Amino acid sequence: MQISDPPGLNPRDYQHLRQEVAEELKKELRRSARQSMLALSLQACTLLFLAVLLFIGARRYYDLMLWGVGLSLLVISMLQFLELEYLHSGRSLFKAHKKPEP
Repeated sequence: MQISDPPGLNPRDYQHLRQEVAEELKKELRRSARQSMLALSLQACTLLFLAVLLFIGARRYYDLMLWGVGLSLLVISMLQFLELEYLHSGRSLFKAHKKPEP
C-alpha cells in the first residue's frame, strides 16, 4: 500500500517528516527493548537471590519445603536467564540441538 503525499505539503518536506518519524520510532523501539531486557534481568536476579535465601533457610531449619521452593525459583530464574540470552544474541539453546534437515 503506497501512501500518497498529503495536499499542500512539499514532497521533500513530507519525505523528511517521514524519515524523522521513522528514526524516532526506531529509537523508541530500541529503548523499549532495552527496558524489557533490564526488567527481565532484574527479575531473574531477584529470583536467584530469593532462591539463595530459601536454600540458606532450608539448611538452617532443616525444612524440605523451603528447599523445594528454592529449587523451583532457581529453575525459573535460569529459564529467565536463558530467555535473556536468547533476546540478546538471537540464539536459542533449544534450536541449537535440532538435527539438520537433509
